[in-house]
Amino acid sequence: MAIIAILGLAILGIIIAILMNNNTQKISLSEAGPVIEMLQERFPDSPIYEQINDPGSIVLVANPEGLSCEASRMFVAGLEYPHHIYQINNDQYLQEIVDLGEEVCPIDAASIGGLRSYPTIFVKDTVYIGFNKKIKKEILNMISE
Repeated sequence: MAIIAILGLAILGIIIAILMNNNTQKISLSEAGPVIEMLQERFPDSPIYEQINDPGSIVLVANPEGLSCEASRMFVAGLEYPHHIYQINNDQYLQEIVDLGEEVCPIDAASIGGLRSYPTIFVKDTVYIGFNKKIKKEILNMISE
């Protein structure tokens, strides 16, 4: 019985690892205008626009739930680098941007479609949607330059 439970947990871990590794996307800050506009509307009394455009800080927007959101929140909060974390309480907050089409904002619905929540990380001139080890490594390299 215990072996079955351990095997089940191992399979679940593999599935989670696959989801966290495949459902990501990277776009340039210059392509993220609709995302930034939407975030300004969601956080009207905040300096989010200025923070996103500050190359000396990281901005994370994440849901309160979801494995990739939690992992990205712990990662960013643990950095010794200026950062700002915003919580958004909507599982599909980027869906309205995806619905506008790639000609408006190049977010690939297929890349992020399997995620219920999308941590969005703004670092210098890059925007990461989703979170995994590769993104973590890229961010660490970017902020060490």
